[in-house]
Amino acid sequence: MPQKNFYIENDNYTRIVEKQDEHSFFKYVDFIIKLSRGKKNILDVGCGTGIALKLFLKKKKKSNIYGIDISKTSIQKCKKRGLNCWVYDGIIIPFRDDYFDLVCSHNVLEHVENPKKFLDEKYRVLRRGGYLIVVCPNFLSITNNFHSHTAGFKQKTKNLLDIFIKTFSSDCKLKKMETVNRENFHSDDDARNVTNPQDILKWAKTHKLKLIYWSSHSVYKKGLINFLDSSFFRVFFGSLFMVFKKR
Repeated sequence: MPQKNFYIENDNYTRIVEKQDEHSFFKYVDFIIKLSRGKKNILDVGCGTGIALKLFLKKKKKSNIYGIDISKTSIQKCKKRGLNCWVYDGIIIPFRDDYFDLVCSHNVLEHVENPKKFLDEKYRVLRRGGYLIVVCPNFLSITNNFHSHTAGFKQKTKNLLDIFIKTFSSDCKLKKMETVNRENFHSDDDARNVTNPQDILKWAKTHKLKLIYWSSHSVYKKGLINFLDSSFFRVFFGSLFMVFKKR
């Protein structure tokens, strides 16, 4: 599969992943720490070069936290850091059912071949009473221009229509979109799934997951945005940070 092959042994992409600002992971890591209190096994799916794992282990040195990724070059970086990480096929998570107390992913869902299968696999390896974290962009946002799927009046109008259609629809359909090809790689140029809150919530409902937390930003913010973040308006903003509990 071409998209999958893009990541497997791509030194350039691994270097891009490695250059991510640690601050973009602070909220994610804080939630992992908070939700893993008293828990045993934690899995970061799509761990990249292990930035989040490294930050977590700085605060909780003795933890059963693991990472998996389809990128061989990225996992090599993880191994050099002494992290418990492995390459996997991007389809089947190589652990038994109900093994983990916390399963999380940071900006991965938008890139995978089959997003529903990806979520189903996270659910499968999560034990009852455990927590599932999903962090990804909201490609139906109408409040930013960071990506071609959120930029311009025409696209924003289409996104607004899709938001209302999905709000009143029972179907969970994470649509595909074209990747962006340009010489200077921008964040999420390689994204291929129109990730959005409505579809993720519908997927969670079919699995009887309990929504614990939902924010429209993946990093810490101040001011009015935090007030709007607790209202319906969060469906219009550019990011998703969702935490579910398996009943």
